[in-house]
Amino acid sequence: MLFQFRRARGLAALVCISAAVIASSRALAAEYPVAAGAEGNLVKFESKAPMESFDGKTSAVSGLLSLDPASIEETIGVTVDVQMATLDTGVKMRNQHMRENHLQTEKYPTSSFHGAKVVKGAGANLSDGAARDVVLEGEFTLHGVTKSIQVPATLALVAGPSGTPPRIRLDATFSVKLGDYDIPRPQMLF
Repeated sequence: MLFQFRRARGLAALVCISAAVIASSRALAAEYPVAAGAEGNLVKFESKAPMESFDGKTSAVSGLLSLDPASIEETIGVTVDVQMATLDTGVKMRNQHMRENHLQTEKYPTSSFHGAKVVKGAGANLSDGAARDVVLEGEFTLHGVTKSIQVPATLALVAGPSGTPPRIRLDATFSVKLGDYDIPRPQMLF
């Protein structure tokens, strides 16, 4: 799953998760765990503002996808958690400032997306190996604030490494307004 956060007075999140099947949890739904640091799991964010733009990323994404590739709408469940203190912009001082003054990662260590009801793309089926575009609805929590959001996503069933079960790939991109999540907006100092 790929989360990407963008900020033009906000953040955009791009989440990419590649999860391998492990077990069956509900009728016909397989569980695909999302392990922090696993290859293919990535959250990116892009912050755009008039005076400074930057981006960052983390692979500290964990959770669980559950679905039956032949019947997504009836079986999908998504739980994704991101360790916010691991977001890295490539500049140590900026990371510290972002974590302490804006994301307040000591108080709000994770962001999450839970739920996933298919609100667009009903009847999507991954069995043929083709990617499917859907819109998922769920609860997104950031900085201690939870909101119901709709997220455009692409789902695909992809072959796992030789001798392993297939994986589910979920890519999603969405925008986040800082004010909606009570995140203090960066201010320029003169």
